Amino acid sequence: MGQEIINNVSEFKLLYGRLYSFLRQEWSLDRVMQLKQILQSYIKQEFNNGEAGKAMDQLMLEMRTAIIAIEEIGLKQPTVCAIMLYNPMLKKCAEMKSVRKMFGEDVATILDGLLTVSKFSDKQSAV
Repeated sequence: MGQEIINNVSEFKLLYGRLYSFLRQEWSLDRVMQLKQILQSYIKQEFNNGEAGKAMDQLMLEMRTAIIAIEEIGLKQPTVCAIMLYNPMLKKCAEMKSVRKMFGEDVATILDGLLTVSKFSDKQSAV
């Protein structure tokens, strides 16, 4: 169990570093930190609900998905941000109005599309 936690922490740091570097290529530090704050709020909320492990697993999945979107598909910062905001939006850690203000219309439109598609899916996550 201890080695698994160490491996997860190592992977998290690696993925976070890659995503941070990618987002900073085009975005200001403030914008990237706003995304980080929303993600931290999501993890804290889920921790308080006794679901921290599940939330971290979901965040790791989203980070892996975002890396695939970057490296294999060539998607840009707005799509990556929308992927990362998907579950926090489902859990009401942010509102679309604030997402639109913080990250722009492109992110809000993509995120709205992901949330809409998820309504038609029998799976738990569209991302």
